[in-house]
Amino acid sequence: MRVTDRPNPALRSAVCRRGVNKPKKSQYQKCSTCDMMLMCGQVPLRNSGRPWTYDAALNRTDSVVDDLNRTTSIGGVATTCDILGNRLTMGSNSYGWDCLNRMISYDSDSYVYRADGMRIGKTVAATASFYRYDGQLGIEDLDVTGSRTTVNDYGLGARGVDYFARTTGSTTTAGFPLYDSHGSMITCLFRSGSGASSSYLLVL
Repeated sequence: MRVTDRPNPALRSAVCRRGVNKPKKSQYQKCSTCDMMLMCGQVPLRNSGRPWTYDAALNRTDSVVDDLNRTTSIGGVATTCDILGNRLTMGSNSYGWDCLNRMISYDSDSYVYRADGMRIGKTVAATASFYRYDGQLGIEDLDVTGSRTTVNDYGLGARGVDYFARTTGSTTTAGFPLYDSHGSMITCLFRSGSGASSSYLLVL
């Protein structure tokens, strides 16, 4: 894994075609080499009115990079990287990596992986999380904070997750994801009540 602030042009074009975070039509331009409709030098920043802009090498224009294309500052905040490009510091924040370039720490938070690279645990502040898989598909995760444990279970189907349930103490909330023709989850169906009086709610 390598820290980078570059966007993926192919991903950007796919996102644009699917209409996710779709910008105004005037922001599109056709790529002269691949004939795809790409955004004209900027990608919207989610939950913000500020766009990110990029130079011809696809580096963010608010970042400064060295001769190895590793950032030395982003938005005026100093950064350092190792020889592989993994970020070590950004301002007062620090990052740790293992020999396989997997991030194992961020400040006081820690992350644990199994041999194939799948994350099996993390500790963030006072909460420890554990992840369980069927092969490489997540089927359950647990969040433990003191004596409180929250268990999330996932039922796998043809499109991925077809059912999920969250249990905290003796209370379980179940939901059923609904997908569009692209396979993207667009809403969830939740059960309210029990027996003959139960109903289903669409949550957008």
